[in-house]
This record gives sequence, C-alpha cells and structure tokens, in this order.
Amino acid sequence: MMFSHYWVPRCSLLARFSSVSPQGDYSSLIPDPGLRFASSLIPLFLGRWCVLGCTWGNLLKATLIAVRYSTVRKQFGEDREGEETSVIEYQTQQVRLFPYVAAIYVYKTTLYSVTNALSDINNAMAESEDCSELITEWHILMSGFKPLLTWLAVAGVQECREACGGHGYLYASALGEIKEDNDSMVTLEGDNNVLTQQTSKFLTYIYKTHGGPNVGPIHPNSARIDSPMNSYYYLTQPDERVKLASFQDLNVSNILSIYSFLVRYLIRKTIATYETNLSKGLDKFTAHNESQVYVARTLALVYSERYVIETFWTKLASRETSTPLKLVLTELCLLYSVWSLEKYLPYLYESEYFTSGEPVKLIQDSVLHLCRKLKPNILSLIEVEAPPDFIVNSILGSSSGLVYKELQSAFYQYPATFEIDPEWKAMLGKSNL
Repeated sequence: MMFSHYWVPRCSLLARFSSVSPQGDYSSLIPDPGLRFASSLIPLFLGRWCVLGCTWGNLLKATLIAVRYSTVRKQFGEDREGEETSVIEYQTQQVRLFPYVAAIYVYKTTLYSVTNALSDINNAMAESEDCSELITEWHILMSGFKPLLTWLAVAGVQECREACGGHGYLYASALGEIKEDNDSMVTLEGDNNVLTQQTSKFLTYIYKTHGGPNVGPIHPNSARIDSPMNSYYYLTQPDERVKLASFQDLNVSNILSIYSFLVRYLIRKTIATYETNLSKGLDKFTAHNESQVYVARTLALVYSERYVIETFWTKLASRETSTPLKLVLTELCLLYSVWSLEKYLPYLYESEYFTSGEPVKLIQDSVLHLCRKLKPNILSLIEVEAPPDFIVNSILGSSSGLVYKELQSAFYQYPATFEIDPEWKAMLGKSNL
C-alpha cells in the first residue's frame, strides 16, 4: 500500500499512548519519555521473540527427522554378506547432525531466559516502573541472538536435508517445507546483518565508557559491569590466556574464558578499524560501514554465542540432576561449545592467543570424541523434545521407525501413481527414438 499526498484524519492516527488535539497540542498517557519509547518497542520485541521460537521449532523438526531416519537407514558394512550398518554409526553423519542436537538443548535454555526477561519488562511497564536498562540489554542481546539462531537453523535444516540423501528431497519428507518456512527468518523482524550492527555499536560504547577512549585492554582494576541480564560483565576482566594441552583443559569454564577474550579482542579490533578508517579521511557513516565484515559483525555473534553457552551451563550447574543425566548434558554443552569455537580459530591465532597447532587438533579431536560418546544417547535426547507425528508430518521422521513402509504407503496414496501421464503419448510422438 502506498500513499501520496493523502490526507489522514486525526481520528485515524495510531494513538495508543500519545495523541494530538485538534489545536495541535501533544499529550500522552505515559509522561516519562523513556517509558513512552519503551512502550512503542514492545510490539517489535514480541515479533522478534516469536521468530526465535519458530526458528527453534524448525531446527528441532529437521534434526528429529534426520536423526530418526539415520538410525533406520542402513548402508554398507564390514562384511558384504552380513548386516549393513546404520548410517548414524558413520563419523561423517555424526559430525553433521549431533552438534545441532546439542544446539537444540543449549538454545532452548536461552529462549527461556529471554522469555522471562520479556515478561519482566511487561510487568514493569504495567507498574510504570523504570526498566529502560533491561529493555536496552534485551534489545541488544536479541539483535545478536536472532542472527545467531536463524543463521544456525538455515545451515542446520540444509544439513539435515542432505543427511537424508535422496529421500530428503521428497515432498513427503517435510524437509523442503521446513526449509521453505525457515529461510525467511533471517530477514523477518529485522535483517540479520543490520541487527548485528546494533549489538556491536552498543558493546564498543560500553567498552569505551568503562575503559577509556583507547583501544587497549581495560585496566585490570576496572569495576565489574553489572546489568539486568548479566550478559557483558566480563568486559572489564583482564585478558588471561587458557592453555589447552589435554581434553581435561577443554571444559566449559575454559571455553567461556576464551569466548570472553574473543569478545574483548573483537571490540578493540572494531574500534581500531573504525578509527583507522576515520584517519584515512572517511566520514563517520562510511567508516562504520567499512568496519563490519570480519570485525563488528563477528563481534555481535561471538558475544551472543557466549551468552547462550553460559546461560545453559549456569542453569545446568544450578539444578539438582542425576549424575548420568548431568554428564550427558555436560557433553552436549561441550560439543556445541567446541564445535562453535572452531570457526573463530583464525581470530585466536591473529591475536596470538594460540601460537601452536596443538589447540586446533585438540578442538577437532574433541568434536569427534564427544560425538562418539553421545552416539548411544542421541536418539533418546532428540526424542525427549520430539513433537507428535502429526506436527512433524514426515514419512522419514515418523516415530514408528517404519521408514520404508511409510514410503510405500505415501507412493500408493499419491493421486494417479499407477496411471500413465496424459502427456506421455504426446512426448513419445515428438521423440525421434
């Protein structure tokens, strides 16, 4: 819809919180400008929150289908005359799917966290309390979390579709429908590449505010930064390096320490890149625009990913859970953490945090080791989160496990399956064969 020189009557103005009288006088139900602005943002917050829930659900369904199918599908084996091996036994299949199972658990905890924070915002607004700091942090965190989860889900759904082989491309697999629904999430309620800029700008502002205008490390004696959601308290911590020499060193606490360093390093790199661009004579807009790829955008994703890992880990540590279950959930957290950390290795070498090849091999070996350890429990883990069959609606992901029976049934029920295509004779008539 487009309007050009179209007069809108005053009674048609969107005036839920504020209005203008016929005499031109402005009035508002919310006198405080900060609360008034926050009230206008709430509908946007709800939309972004819904996007995250839908995205998580799409990733869950795709991963469920792929894992169920992989346990049933058999191919090849050590003995040609013996029973074939389920494809989930293959290392390549495990590394493709298991990290996404881990992500489903880790991100679910964060979704609960941001949902509770949104509820706190609504309650505070209802009581006319000042919650501007919480609103700011929620917005900044979600501006990084939304790109992180939606990009992860786009990659995950595609990986699950490929992991099901040719059957994954069948309409009845439901993977095509999931992909079609999920791909739009990267631009729905805010383009991902635009949202990350809001997160990175806020982090550089906070860093400068608490550490001075220089781009060096913050003084070790700087005060801790408290915030409602506790998502950037570590910005004032000194840069301490963790030595990775064995599997025992790759624990969640050490990984979080590495992520903390990465956030601080990328903040300094973002500031330095921006100021270098200004020194070259670029205007502020262009200098900011030229500081995104490999710098500010990565900063927003690393910051959000660290929050996701810490939220899950803190929740797990605070709950009374049986030892076997806690061990499995710890392995899930570790798998997601090391799998995610691997893509940031270039920054760890660029910053000289790592100086040898040993950490790379350790991280890669850990991914393989954790996949092997999780294999006996992976089907149970995904089944815990599984929605009913009528929601999954996939012949490959049916809870019955009868994939080939479901395939046959789908073929038989499809209209005109056993009829000759009416165009077939016309095609043969044109053929030179």
